Amino acid sequence: MDRTGTPTTIDTHAWQKSLTQLKAKHGEKTFDAWLCYMEPKVVSGKTLEIALPNALHINFIRANLMQSVRGCMVSNISGIEDIRFVLRAPDKSLGHVKREAFPPPRDQVSSPLDQRYTFDNFMVGRPNQFCHAAAKRVAASFPTEFNPLFIHGGVGLGKTHLLQAIAWDVRQNRPDARVVYLSAERFVHAFVTSIQSGKIADFKRTLRSADLLMIDDIQFIAGKDSTQEEFFHTFNFLIDEGRQMVFSGDRPPGDIDLEERVRSRLSSGLVVDVHPMDYELRLSILIAKARQYPKLDIGEEVLAYLARNLTTSVRELEGALLKINAHVDISPQDVNIDLVRDLLQDMLRGASRRTTMREIQTVTADHYGLKRVDLLSRRRTQKIVRPRQVAMYLCKQITTKSLPEIARAFDGRDHTTVMYAVRKIDSLRKEDAELDADIGLLLRRLQG
Repeated sequence: MDRTGTPTTIDTHAWQKSLTQLKAKHGEKTFDAWLCYMEPKVVSGKTLEIALPNALHINFIRANLMQSVRGCMVSNISGIEDIRFVLRAPDKSLGHVKREAFPPPRDQVSSPLDQRYTFDNFMVGRPNQFCHAAAKRVAASFPTEFNPLFIHGGVGLGKTHLLQAIAWDVRQNRPDARVVYLSAERFVHAFVTSIQSGKIADFKRTLRSADLLMIDDIQFIAGKDSTQEEFFHTFNFLIDEGRQMVFSGDRPPGDIDLEERVRSRLSSGLVVDVHPMDYELRLSILIAKARQYPKLDIGEEVLAYLARNLTTSVRELEGALLKINAHVDISPQDVNIDLVRDLLQDMLRGASRRTTMREIQTVTADHYGLKRVDLLSRRRTQKIVRPRQVAMYLCKQITTKSLPEIARAFDGRDHTTVMYAVRKIDSLRKEDAELDADIGLLLRRLQG
């Protein structure tokens, strides 16, 4: 402050020296993702005000880099003892035009929605229960405390279904809300087309007018630098405006080959995993899907056989029922396991090739830092017992082997040992988040 008590600006050289030290201390990636956006405002009293573009930057630096930033500033800038972050004044050239001035975006770039993909048609089971609850929360009361919501998992497990269910629900119950849902491929195409046609400003306005922005399969923007740049700025704008975002990907954000600053933003909200389907969920889906074929007389024994043998995705289950229905419609006959085995031999052969019990043992042992022979041994230390039980549980979940067959694969143990292990792990997954995450990871590795 000067003698009149007026806030003063800071010495540019001292500011740049502080930034240089922060870049050297935290590395170029962290600096470029978070710290380079800091802008000195004034020194008020003995406190330096630093402007940042949005609340996301402020919260991240406060939580992770506050002590370091404060230390550099205090040591280099004369007369200050503390720092305070404030929001940067908005850019009035685009973003802060009244929202009502934007054209409704849903007919501009949004992908069409599939009428089947609603919450009513989504089968909920333990592997997807948390994802479903998070999606329902967003649909009911966005913006939520977790923003963005990022849903990841393998192909055909319901990610697209959940995103579109949110869109349908919001459009029905909050018709005034502006919803933009699009695949990442459509996002890239619309972005490139808008540049070529000289309509990039319209594209930006369409996205930034959204109350709810959802992008499916975000991994497809990997390697596209200009698209990631636009996504980055759109993300920052919507966070700053308190708008809701939902994304999906085939992997967690940290495992996708995106720019560090993009990955960090995708990871900044709630990241949830759609786990591979267990037997109970597969059977429930088959029972529900079979009702779509009123002329198809298919018993639960056959559906149970399909649920045990087709484990990859909902699409695989749907394809099996479609093929059975088509065959019986053309050539009426009783649907039994022998008929299904003949009709679906290619699908079933592929399923049986996917994972063997030996592979399950090897992958599980490696995950826990053990060797396969450790799981087959008679040693009963906790370090080995729990991984052994996990491997038995996975054998039951993934393969079609009986309990005695699984027991024999573990050095001739009794089938009651396998039964106990399956029940034990199934129970522990409900209360042990770390174990549940381990099993989810192992299922993804084993089932591709």
